[in-house]
Amino acid sequence: MSWWGAAAGAGVGGLIAGPLGAMAGGAMGGLLDALLDGDDQSGDALPAELQWADEEDGRQILLLPEFDARKLDSFVCHVVDADGDYVAGRRSYKDGDGDFVVVAWFDDEAGVAAAFIPSGAVDVESGATTQLLVSALDDEGELMGHSLFEITWPQQRKFSVVPLVRPLIDLAVLVARADGAVDQDERDLIQRMLRDAFELSPRETSEVGEALRELPPIDIEQAVSRVFLRLPRVAARDVLDLLVSVAECDQVVTSEEVAEIRSIALEFGLAPGDWDAMARELGLVGGSNNLAEAYACLELQEGASAQEVKAAFRRLIRDYHPDTVAQLPLGFQEYAAHRTIEIRRAYELLTMHQARV
Repeated sequence: MSWWGAAAGAGVGGLIAGPLGAMAGGAMGGLLDALLDGDDQSGDALPAELQWADEEDGRQILLLPEFDARKLDSFVCHVVDADGDYVAGRRSYKDGDGDFVVVAWFDDEAGVAAAFIPSGAVDVESGATTQLLVSALDDEGELMGHSLFEITWPQQRKFSVVPLVRPLIDLAVLVARADGAVDQDERDLIQRMLRDAFELSPRETSEVGEALRELPPIDIEQAVSRVFLRLPRVAARDVLDLLVSVAECDQVVTSEEVAEIRSIALEFGLAPGDWDAMARELGLVGGSNNLAEAYACLELQEGASAQEVKAAFRRLIRDYHPDTVAQLPLGFQEYAAHRTIEIRRAYELLTMHQARV
């Protein structure tokens, strides 16, 4: 699951060796000194607007360029204290020197760059006023210019990565409880996948477990929006793969779970007409654990009783039994053998599902 690791690092330490490499060390230090001294020879001062919104678990920042942004790739953000020194960052929100850094990736369609800073990621006191040094990089990793903003920090908590992945927790919960409730196996799966993908500490893993027990009302639109804002480098398809794993956890994928995944996919921007192809790619069509297809295979309506399932199974097995089709053309006999396998699989799936409810 390397894409999760890349996603976790995209806005934080994982990109330090990439586009930030050309700006590390003395180059950034020289730029900072020149900016604080008012020397514009250090590079172009680029006009940009900074917006932010404080949430319970961190600060969402938005950067809106007010210059020609056709080649803009990202903004690299550092925090500078009153003495003109870089402020330290924590865990993945720090560069090789230990200084805080976060990357705000530019979305050319939206015309904005977003980054999320979990509470405690910056080593500042609550209420402290600092400056935010924002350096614009083009699509070749070259410095385009810079902006400097004054920023006051809200109440800080102990740092945790969990706020960064909270939107993924919310979407996973939506799928897990689509069929009525979130069972312990599903909780354990979500917790384990996020722990391994984002290298969560034991404390953070425990926080994920607590979040999965709270289960407040979740709005799909808001959760998907937070994925874009907090994890802008995560591909929607990768999120859908995670959600399919959650749906398959109990070996049965219900029509309600498929409908929830479809709603999330559409919120991510998938065209309704493309859903059938995406469902096939995700294994939600033609799979061995699709509850709706199991009912259809036995020629039943969804929700048929255990007695109806058993009766349909016996009838269809009899219809396609080798003795029944022995005098028919060879092609039909081969079809009957394949159909018999499908019928047995559907019956096993439905009886297992009905034993659980």
